[in-house]
Amino acid sequence: MYMIIPTQAVSAAMPASEREASIMGGAPKRMRSLRFCRNSQADGLIIGSPVYFHSLTGQLQAFLERLLYPYLAYGKEYYSIAPKHMPVAFVYTMNATEEKAQQMNYQIKLSPMEEYAGVVFSPPAVLYCYDTCQFDDYKRYMAQRFSEEKKLQRRQEHFPIDCENARGMGRAMAQKITGQNPTAEGSPGRI
Repeated sequence: MYMIIPTQAVSAAMPASEREASIMGGAPKRMRSLRFCRNSQADGLIIGSPVYFHSLTGQLQAFLERLLYPYLAYGKEYYSIAPKHMPVAFVYTMNATEEKAQQMNYQIKLSPMEEYAGVVFSPPAVLYCYDTCQFDDYKRYMAQRFSEEKKLQRRQEHFPIDCENARGMGRAMAQKITGQNPTAEGSPGRI
């Protein structure tokens, strides 16, 4: 639902006068503004991330901060000034088992950006994919804490279930998209 243009591709396509500033601060401001404006006009937003060190990836965190912050207004409660509401979904993949993720409070640790996305666009659907395969060949890595046999068995048994859950999430989003798509006025604050 969104496209991130690699900084190198943007740099190669711009005049030399802008290239140095771009290298220092990412894509030029006019490109960043255009890209995020287009994202705010999408029909829906699906956000996928592996869980690294109990959190979203740093790149995704930065992307979401830049996407959501301009549309957050500070009333007595936060509210949205986004051009429109859209369905949002988060999909997380992780090495942790479901039990370990609960023990480590992943739902709480991962929830802040979900809450802001909920205020700005709409309350998100969330899918956790537990105990996923991190490597194609565990013998090539220093990963003795994992049993390759158990990881592959888990993948064979649960990956189809995760995929079906993701398809169900996508179907639900499509139904919301084809239904009424309210404007941002009257956005409920949740934070």
